[in-house]
Amino acid sequence: GYEEWIGRGSIDVAKGRRRISAHYAVQALPMRWQAAALPLELHRGLQGDGGKALTELAWRENAFLRLGFPRADLTVEQAVDLSQRIEDLIVLMADHNQRLEFGLLRHSKRSEPVQFYFTRSGRDTSEKLQWHKAWARFDQCSDQFGDVVSSWLAKYETYGPGFHLYLGNRRGQAMYYEHRFASLMWGLEALHRAMVPAESNAAQAAKVARILDQISLKKDRNWAERFLPEQSEPSLANRLVDLFSRLDLGIDKTELAAFAERCAARRNDVSHFGGQRQAGDYDAFLEDIANLSGAVDLLYHALILHITGVPDWLVKRRFIGGPHSHAACAVLAHCGLLVPEPNSDQSKQIAKNSPSGVPQ
Repeated sequence: GYEEWIGRGSIDVAKGRRRISAHYAVQALPMRWQAAALPLELHRGLQGDGGKALTELAWRENAFLRLGFPRADLTVEQAVDLSQRIEDLIVLMADHNQRLEFGLLRHSKRSEPVQFYFTRSGRDTSEKLQWHKAWARFDQCSDQFGDVVSSWLAKYETYGPGFHLYLGNRRGQAMYYEHRFASLMWGLEALHRAMVPAESNAAQAAKVARILDQISLKKDRNWAERFLPEQSEPSLANRLVDLFSRLDLGIDKTELAAFAERCAARRNDVSHFGGQRQAGDYDAFLEDIANLSGAVDLLYHALILHITGVPDWLVKRRFIGGPHSHAACAVLAHCGLLVPEPNSDQSKQIAKNSPSGVPQ
């Protein structure tokens, strides 16, 4: 289902005065990589009609990924989990919620393949997959694809909820605006906690110990001990600034700090008060939550791809110099974040990093 993301096709059609011909060159060997020391291959082929005296003809290029494992090291449950993780990666790179087909398992290279099925939620696929809407097409980073898959599988384990909570927003489940915004904030906070462990603070730990020593009643001291932090925890706003600054989009730090404070305030509204703190214009509150969610979604998406190792020029291209950069920048600008227009040096850098012959 992701052939459109893989490339623009390999079927050449020529129309003459008396004949129409179509030509497809069979790929003799699959593309191969090593992903975390595991062999990864991309096979491409052709499905369609053949024979003589046809009144209609339909050809379709197809493709499938094959990942190898030592036989003793993979259970069916692990195969299910692995296929879903790779699907999540391609969803992010293609920016489309197309489901991969259920996979095939082989016990060995010579054994018959077995189709495996499992329960899974649906995805919103109402919009057709289009190659030019992808964040990072396969043909733009095919040389690094094995490294990207390898990094993704490792980072998926390392950052856990920091990735899962974003991906949960891509699984076709209807959400209230408040729920979606809160889940994005929870995910970013979890991601930052995993990336930047809390620093020890000897002075604060000593202060907490002094306070606890002055509480004589044991049950009060036990209660206080649960809530007095011995480590310095950055605020949510500071976490957001730290994370989004890693994208290096040229956004003014003052604007980014103001945006982060707005997000933190709205997160507190939703998490601690269930919505607005005070009665008022609920529609305006929801509109603000929706606008912030749109900007956060873009930056969160970009951040995950950046962490995974997708080439930075492709991540930045969503905001600077790409076919959809105007729309992305408009979403950010609506929340007070202005991405500077690309200068000539940036445009040259994008062109330089672009694979030769690949349409941009």
